[in-house]
Amino acid sequence: PRCDTTLTLHQGLKSLQCHHCGFRKAKPPACPDCGSLALQAQGFGTERLEEGLNLSFPDAVCIRVDSASTRGRDSLGRHLEKMANRPGILVGTQMLAKGHDLPNLRFVGVVGIDESLFSSDFRAHEKLAQLLVQVAGRSGRSQHAGHVLLQTHHPDHPMLSRLLAGGYPAFAATELDERRLAEMPPYRFMALLRCESVHLDNVKLFLEEASGLLAQARQRLGVSVHSSGALPAGMPRRAGKHRWQLVLTGASRHDIQQLLAAASQGLHALKSARKTRWSIDVDPMDF
Repeated sequence: PRCDTTLTLHQGLKSLQCHHCGFRKAKPPACPDCGSLALQAQGFGTERLEEGLNLSFPDAVCIRVDSASTRGRDSLGRHLEKMANRPGILVGTQMLAKGHDLPNLRFVGVVGIDESLFSSDFRAHEKLAQLLVQVAGRSGRSQHAGHVLLQTHHPDHPMLSRLLAGGYPAFAATELDERRLAEMPPYRFMALLRCESVHLDNVKLFLEEASGLLAQARQRLGVSVHSSGALPAGMPRRAGKHRWQLVLTGASRHDIQQLLAAASQGLHALKSARKTRWSIDVDPMDF
């Protein structure tokens, strides 16, 4: 490379590019440090977006709004004061979509929505639709019309078509029908037993023993609750720890709570529970 900037792998997995000087080279067949073949494409974080926009629009004020840049009290207001009435660009996370009145905002771009379109979380479409409606409401609030651009490889996705053609009510009606047919919330109730450990065997052993305890309690109580068995979490490994989970589904929240109450003491008594970090989440919002 021509400079000290770290090379980053592009979404197409065909080349690496330095975002500072533009230098490119072909993608390596394996990691040059460890030899692993598990190379994954990485998206653009707010800091890299800010750097690229500053290079492309040197005359505009570019302000990054995320948890790192807005930690202090009234820090967002101070950032916006830098822009005043000059042309400017705001780069931020979801916090920009909620509760901010920006009367001169005319254009909103949402970068990389495909992860939500194809997420394993059954609520991903709901969360994405809410975000898009909220962020669209930030633009065109004053005298000027607002425009929203979505970056996706799947512009004809049915979810996007329904949302853009009929708004949130049309999306919600179809989404509720799909949830009813699939027996998912709000037509069924759920609980999530999460578990994580640096050792995968500890995670699997705990969830296997927990599944057995829950099965015994279910038979003893006679409640109608289905168990998924041990499954990897949506992000199966984070911060060096293996993350697995077990999903309980039932027609009654009372049945699930009764089952968990009956099995709770046994779960705490398991030796494998001491070797893992685990928790129970009733009506989970995040998988």
